[in-house]
Amino acid sequence: MALSSFGRDPAALLTAARRLLDRQPALAPLWWMASRLVIAPEPAAQARTIIDLVQRDPTKDQLVAHIPPSSVVAISGAPETILDAIESRGDIMVLVIDVDGLGPVVARRLDRAEVAVECLDASRIGGAVSEADLVLVDAASIGPSACLVEPGVVPLAATAKVMGCDLWLVADIGRVLPEAYWRQIVARTVDADRDLEVWLQDWEVLSHGLVSGVITAQGLVSPSDIGPFDSVMAPELLAAS
Repeated sequence: MALSSFGRDPAALLTAARRLLDRQPALAPLWWMASRLVIAPEPAAQARTIIDLVQRDPTKDQLVAHIPPSSVVAISGAPETILDAIESRGDIMVLVIDVDGLGPVVARRLDRAEVAVECLDASRIGGAVSEADLVLVDAASIGPSACLVEPGVVPLAATAKVMGCDLWLVADIGRVLPEAYWRQIVARTVDADRDLEVWLQDWEVLSHGLVSGVITAQGLVSPSDIGPFDSVMAPELLAAS
């Protein structure tokens, strides 16, 4: 973990953390990790703790356990945590909505894992959701009332809501952040792209109102029960580098 190499120089560690977050502001786990390193009296030891927490995170196992047998599952793009989980579920069928050409890559990966899969053009979202028992999505970061997602997720979620199909958001370790961090992430991503046409922006905000359940380390919970939000904060990270 590169940031921990600055452990003997707190000022250098803070500067490096700020620069990392400037380059990758959307990714909640980076804020989660940087907060813990910046406030730790022994950053190197904290880095080892972080690695251990990530390796022991049971969220993927919770997702594997909660998907009903023989389900038809719809996903969008290439959600890594979700793919890691469903690769072990040879009993399910996965409908992959192609986004930015990632669909065929995902389909080949699942096919190699002997999971039944179909890659569909984004124009087929309605048909995919009508056949699905469940829609699964992940997020770059999750706040108290919404989450930051890649293009393609919002129309899939809206279609699921209209058609009455359950949609689960997967919230692995470090993904759920305090309000102050969430506001900063939105400011540095969605708000920073206001000069671009909406359809060219890299990130979109998905309301928790479109989510029927959240898979966490504790299991399947309601969006209203997604907390407790991470209480570890380093306010100094909110300033740009």
